[in-house]
Amino acid sequence: MAGARLARLAEEAWSVWSGPLALPPRWTSAVTVRLTPAGRWAFAETGWRVVVEPGGVVSVWIRGDDALAADAITRERRWLTALAEGALRRQAAALAIAPERTIVPDWLTVAAAEAVLVRGNPALGDEWRRVARAAAVLPSLRETLNWAGAQTADGAEAERRWLAAYGVWLWLQAEAGRGPAWRRLVTGLLEGVSPGLALVRGYEPRFAAAEARDIELAWQVGAAAQAVLRTVPTWPAAESRRRLEQAARVTVRPLAGETEEAKELAELWAERGDPLLTSVRRARL
Repeated sequence: MAGARLARLAEEAWSVWSGPLALPPRWTSAVTVRLTPAGRWAFAETGWRVVVEPGGVVSVWIRGDDALAADAITRERRWLTALAEGALRRQAAALAIAPERTIVPDWLTVAAAEAVLVRGNPALGDEWRRVARAAAVLPSLRETLNWAGAQTADGAEAERRWLAAYGVWLWLQAEAGRGPAWRRLVTGLLEGVSPGLALVRGYEPRFAAAEARDIELAWQVGAAAQAVLRTVPTWPAAESRRRLEQAARVTVRPLAGETEEAKELAELWAERGDPLLTSVRRARL
C-alpha cells in the first residue's frame, strides 16, 4: 500500500512541477525510485539518498520507516521532498549541467513538496497562511536561500523552515508573473550560482540595482501579502475530473494471470465486502 501511495504521489507531483520546474513531457531515462525498508537502509542519510549516474540516470532511495513521521502528511512531505530532489537533479542532467556542479537547494525541494500537498489538499494552503500570519517575522530571505538541513530538521525548526520555503516559492513566482524570471532563478541555482547572485540575475531588472536590505524588505512584505491572500479551496474543472477518475478506479491482479488490470469500483460490487476494497473505498470517499 505504501508503494502504491508513493506512485500516486509521484504522478501528482509531475503535474504540479511541470510548470514551475519546467519539466518536459518525458525524459529519455526515468527517475528510479526505491522505497527501502528501514532494516535494509545502508546509507548515511537519515531519510533519502539521490544518486546521479553517468548518462543522466537518477536513482532515489527513500527510507520506508513510518517511525520517521508523526503522521501521514509528515511522511508524504518527506517522500515528496526526496522526489523533488530527484526531479531537479534529473532536470539538471537534461540541461547538461554536470552532476558535480549541480546544486539542489533544500528550500526549493521543501517548497516543491508543499506545493504538491496543497494541490491535493487546499486546506493545507490555508494552514500555511494561518501560521504565516501568526509569525511576527519570517526567517530572512538570505537565511532561507542558503539553508541546508531538509533531512534533519524536526519539530519547531522544521515548521520554521517549511514556513519560509513555501513562502519564498509563492512570493517569487508571484513576482515573476508570466515572465521568465522564476525559471531563470531555478536554472541558475541548479548550475551552482550562489543564491543571491542567481536571484539578482534571474529577476533583472527588479532586483538588479537593489540593496540587500531592500530585497529583504520586499520578501517580508511579499510574504505578508501571500499570507492574507484570499483563495477559494477548489480545483479547476479539469483537475476535478482527473481526480474523480482516479478515485473511481482501482488496480487489481486476477488470481489467474500476472497482468494487472484497472477496474472501476462499480465493477467490483460483488466483492465489495473484501477488506482491501473496503479500505480503499473508505479512504477515497
